[in-house]
Amino acid sequence: MSGSESIDQYLHRLGSTAPTPGAGAVGALHVAQAAALVGMVAGFSERGNDDVAGIVAEARELTRAAVEAAESDEEKFGRVVDCYKLPSGSDEERERRSAGIDEALVEATLPARAQLDLAAAVVRLCEELVDVCKPDFLSDLAVAAEAARAAAATARIVVEANLTSMEENSIQESLQEHTRKASRVVQSAEELSARVRGRIIR
Repeated sequence: MSGSESIDQYLHRLGSTAPTPGAGAVGALHVAQAAALVGMVAGFSERGNDDVAGIVAEARELTRAAVEAAESDEEKFGRVVDCYKLPSGSDEERERRSAGIDEALVEATLPARAQLDLAAAVVRLCEELVDVCKPDFLSDLAVAAEAARAAAATARIVVEANLTSMEENSIQESLQEHTRKASRVVQSAEELSARVRGRIIR
């Protein structure tokens, strides 16, 4: 999703049969919304002005980076699609096509890995705010945590899917560590959401 694209335009493309946008872009926009929501909560929090300004600034940067990750995901996955279209009539062509697909699949995990780091940062900001934000905004903080959880879970699924499709190579252990990290972020977000909900629901 580009910064100039409307929500309606993006959703139309998402619901079409075009190869992009797809799951990775959806996950990146989950974390973009989570970060923006954190920025809003921070703006109303009771912390010192310098603390609030720092959180708001970081939340805005995370939002911007998440939109960039959505755009990058479309670009990287488009390359995967192009590689699958390469000729495969001869042994040499098949070898070149297979190598190209593997390389493109690895590249296609980069936005998901960035998305996971962004989700982890959003959860951290939520944890900084949970004890100082105004009670009326606790529900917004819980929603931000849940959106970050969805982003981390999406990043995990995207990498797992790419791992399944690629040949054995040295980067697989690194990608598997990414899925384990994603599981930790998901758990942290779930625990934070439960903690906040426990304060809301009496």
